[in-house]
Amino acid sequence: MLFYWFIFLLIATIALYYRDKKVAFYFIALLLMVMGVIRARTVGSDLNGGYWSEYIAMGENPASWGIVMHQFEKGFSWIMAKFKFNISKDPLIFFHTLFFITFLNYLIFIYRESKYKWLSLVFMMAFAYYFQLYNGMRQEFCYSIILLALSFYILRRQKYLCFILVVIVVSFLFHKSMILMLLLIVLHHFYTKFTTKFMIMAIVISSATSLTLARFASEQMSLLSIYLDDGTSNFSNYMQNTSLMGQYSQISNLLNSLFCIYTVYTYRYKKNFFLACYVFGIILLNILTPINWIFQRIAYPFMFYRIITYADLWYDIPKKNEKILFRFAVILLAIIMFQNRLIADNYQDVVPYISVFF
Repeated sequence: MLFYWFIFLLIATIALYYRDKKVAFYFIALLLMVMGVIRARTVGSDLNGGYWSEYIAMGENPASWGIVMHQFEKGFSWIMAKFKFNISKDPLIFFHTLFFITFLNYLIFIYRESKYKWLSLVFMMAFAYYFQLYNGMRQEFCYSIILLALSFYILRRQKYLCFILVVIVVSFLFHKSMILMLLLIVLHHFYTKFTTKFMIMAIVISSATSLTLARFASEQMSLLSIYLDDGTSNFSNYMQNTSLMGQYSQISNLLNSLFCIYTVYTYRYKKNFFLACYVFGIILLNILTPINWIFQRIAYPFMFYRIITYADLWYDIPKKNEKILFRFAVILLAIIMFQNRLIADNYQDVVPYISVFF
């Protein structure tokens, strides 16, 4: 665990104090990339679980796919099989390559869309989005492609149809839950109409009535699940299962909600698409996690954009005292969230960090 704290403090120091910010971004990006592509099999739950066994067991014939991980979408299984029988039968080489491509997509998005990209990378690690690349590899690979589509088709050229096609195709090929990213179009179209008061009230209502809203959402999701059920989908099963209702961290949700409210108020001086996405993610977190903790993975892709919002606020808050207060608050939150992530699963997830070389 101390290794991660050392890396976190190192990249934070470089981001804040190294004068050439472009060099700082490239150094941090390279360091995090190397960490991911040389990590051992034991770092991250996916490599240490069914992903590894599925890769070893699968053959070239599609009939042999899904012996271990029946929930894999056909597109992901096809990529695994093609890599195995054309490039390398070593699972570690495949998953390291997958990490490289996924994180590279993230880096391209952050480089293009974050004004303070060097600090956004620090927040990406602080709030555990970096560790998601170790543990949600299918979803993260799918989402990274959607990030590129968002940058190239929506934020720059507003080609909504192209974005819709990309989201639909990659969702059904790699991870069905990512079909919800179509909501980014709605957020992009209306975010300029979202007032500070409206966003704060939406967060408060979703937090205060989370269990009531969760029960209603659960009923609707159960009805919608039939459209995603192909006989192998874990996602559709989660949508129908209510046995874990209420088994979630209320403290974590409350802390996230309160800080989001604070962020919205602090960002009151201008409209921002990424802020709207962050707020929507918090609302989803409040409504969906009471149904099943796994649904936090639906909220996280929307909450991800806070790494850009926080970086903007770090530098751009016009009032000096307010800027100092925000910096103190976000540092405190980052420390809490980072430590909380490291101790997840009784130190048996990403901790300890082990390299394939040592």
